[in-house]
Amino acid sequence: MAARESADPGGPISWWATSRGFAVGAVSMFGLALAVRVAWTTFVQPPDEVVYSDMAGYVTRAQQWLAGSADTDWSWAVYPPGTHWWYGVWLFLLGPPSLGQLGWIQAVSGAAVVPFAMAIARRAMPTPWAFLPVGFITALWPPQIAYSGYFSSEVPYSLFLMASTWLWVRLIQTGRGALVTGIVSGLAFWVRPPILMTVLLALAWLVVRRRQLPQVGFRQVGLLCVALILIVGFTAVRFHGLTGEVGLISGNGRIVNFFAWTDYGRIESHDEQTNLFAWFAPPPVAALGNTRVFRFEGRSIDASILAKERNDYLAQKSFVHPIALLQRNIRLLAMDNEAWPESEQASSGFRRGLHQTSGWLLVWLLGPLALAGVFILGWRRNLVLELLALHLVTTVYAAAVYLGEIRYRIPYDAILVILALYPLMVLARRVEDSRQDSGTRGIVWVASGCGLLLMLLPWGQWG
Repeated sequence: MAARESADPGGPISWWATSRGFAVGAVSMFGLALAVRVAWTTFVQPPDEVVYSDMAGYVTRAQQWLAGSADTDWSWAVYPPGTHWWYGVWLFLLGPPSLGQLGWIQAVSGAAVVPFAMAIARRAMPTPWAFLPVGFITALWPPQIAYSGYFSSEVPYSLFLMASTWLWVRLIQTGRGALVTGIVSGLAFWVRPPILMTVLLALAWLVVRRRQLPQVGFRQVGLLCVALILIVGFTAVRFHGLTGEVGLISGNGRIVNFFAWTDYGRIESHDEQTNLFAWFAPPPVAALGNTRVFRFEGRSIDASILAKERNDYLAQKSFVHPIALLQRNIRLLAMDNEAWPESEQASSGFRRGLHQTSGWLLVWLLGPLALAGVFILGWRRNLVLELLALHLVTTVYAAAVYLGEIRYRIPYDAILVILALYPLMVLARRVEDSRQDSGTRGIVWVASGCGLLLMLLPWGQWG
C-alpha cells in the first residue's frame, strides 16, 4: 500500500486520525445531513408536490419504463436515461403508489454524499481532523439540501459522483477496486455524461503520474476501462437503436450546445414521421434575456439542422464573439442565473435568504478559496486533490461548450468544499506544528468556528 501523499509527517496522531474517530465523525455528520434532508422533504419541499416540467418528465419516463412502454421512438434518446432508471428502480422496490416514500430515498441519497466527501478529505488533507468541517459544511450546504426536494438528476448524480471520486482516490492510493471504480463511474455517466471527460482526463493523468502511482498498473487500468466500455457501449447501442445515428447516450448535448453558441432562447420542432412536437427553453438563457425562437421541421436532436443554424449565426458575428460566448457560458456556473426550480419555489422569506446567501458565498468565498487550493497544488504536491481538480477542469470545459447553469454545478459543490478548505488546513497544520501555547490554539479554534458559521448563516437577504 502506498503512503498517503497528503499526510504531512511529524506531530502526534490525534484520535480523529484513527478509524474509530473517523467512524464517529462520519456517522454523526451523516445523521445530521439525513435529519436536515428528511425535515426538508417532509415539511419544506416534499418532492411529490412539485412534479412538473423536468421532474414530471423523469417520473413519467420512470413509470413508463416500469410499465414496459419505454424506448419506443427517438424521443427517448433526448435525455440520458440514468435518472429515470434510478427513479424507476426505486419505484419498483417501493411499489406504487410510492412517490411520497421516494422522498425518503432522496433524503438518504443526498445525505450519503457527506460521508463520501469526508472519506475523500481524510485521505487528502494535511490535518487529521479536516474531514469534520468538510462533513459539517456539506451536510448543511443549502443548495444540496434544496435539491433533495426535487425528482431531478442532481441527487443521484451527486451520489454517484462522490462515490466514484472516493473509489478513484482509493484506487490511486492502494491499487484496489479498479473494476468497481469503472462501474460506478459508468453509472454516473448514465445520469450525466460529462463525467466521461473527467474519466478520460484522469486516465491521461495516470500516465503522467505513473512514477508516483506504481500501485496502479496495466491490470487496474484495464479492468476499469473494460467496465466503462461495456457501460458506455450499452447506451451507445441503445441510442443507435432509437435514432439510427451514432452517439454515446443522448441528443441533449446537441441541444444545449446550440444554445451555448447562439442567442436563441427557445427551439420548437415538429417531426412529421412520428408527429412529435418538442420545445426547449433552458432557464439560464431565459435569465440572460434571450427570446428568439428557432422553429423547424424535424427531430429536436437533429445535429445537421442545429449545426447549420448555429454556424449561420456565428458567421454573421465578429471573430471575438465566440470568446464572449465562452465567457458567458462559464459565468453561468455561478452567476447570471438562478438554481432552477428552487428559484421558483424559494420566492420569499427564510428560504429565499438561504438560496441567495448560498449563491453569494459560492461566488465570494467558496469559489475563490477553492481556486486558491488548486493554485497551491502548483508547489505542494497532493495527488488526491489533483484528481479532484480534474473535475473542475471538465466542469468548466463542459460549461464553455455546452452551456453552463448553476444547478449543473451543484453536485460538484462537495468537491469545491474540500478544495476550499485545503488552504485553511495547510495553515492550520502549520499552526499545529509551531507548538504554540494553549491560548493561541484556542484563538485559532474560535476563529475557525466563526469562519464555518459565516459560511452557513443566511445573513444575506432574509426576505
